[in-house]
Amino acid sequence: NNNHDNDNDLEHISEDVGVLRLRLIHQLEKIKKKYRNFAILIDGADEFTTEVDWTPLRSDLGSKFCLSIGNSLNGKKLFSSLLKRFGNFITIEVPPLSEKERKLLVMKHLGLYSKQLDSRASNDQVSILINKR
Repeated sequence: NNNHDNDNDLEHISEDVGVLRLRLIHQLEKIKKKYRNFAILIDGADEFTTEVDWTPLRSDLGSKFCLSIGNSLNGKKLFSSLLKRFGNFITIEVPPLSEKERKLLVMKHLGLYSKQLDSRASNDQVSILINKR
């Protein structure tokens, strides 16, 4: 089957930005039929692109894009591309969690499943986990 327009066909994904943009718009139109308004969240957008020409310019799709962008060189390039393409938009700077906050987040999440890591000074598994890169 050479029909690459099939939504489930992941064997062939075009590298052509125009084709990708049209496929994204097509998917957004399908979503809009089911949900009036919706949001698309992309975490770490600067880790895979510094350009925004893949984003649709149409505002009638009812979608909102929320991108998280790091303070890296790629993040600054992506932010600049966003400004050029869309002009004014809302930005919210979110500082990184402190070590204490990261530990608490891990411990509370594990606690939901009645699990825990050793946090004794001699074997601080929580610190080892949150400091992994």
